[in-house]
Amino acid sequence: VCASPAAPSGPRLAGLSILVAEDNPINQEVLQELLCMEGAEVTIAEDGAQAVAQVARAGADAFAAVLMDVQMPEIDGYEATRRLSRIAPGLPVIGQTAFAMPDDRQRCLDCGMVDYLTKPVDPELMVMEILRNTAGR
Repeated sequence: VCASPAAPSGPRLAGLSILVAEDNPINQEVLQELLCMEGAEVTIAEDGAQAVAQVARAGADAFAAVLMDVQMPEIDGYEATRRLSRIAPGLPVIGQTAFAMPDDRQRCLDCGMVDYLTKPVDPELMVMEILRNTAGR
């Protein structure tokens, strides 16, 4: 539940439901705070398996986008994205990784992610990436 006021520039993500798949509780809290400040409705999944289960349960149109950590227990972000692509083909998945090598970006794209953000996540880049990939959803 978002309790933060909108960002001074306005809630740019108002009306968007974002699924955050992240196993680190501190990262979960930071992402939820940043997204809520921008007006998004945030749902947290603690790993890839939970992310897939939440989309399967809620339906392909329940979320505007997914922020997917690539390294998680149970099912990693790559495999979770492949599974999401089968059950929700139009759902944009934006990877998050601490790795910033060209191979890492390509691996994200190869599994079906629309792009990726490096950690620590730049809030402005995150918002721009979400807006770019949810236009028309």
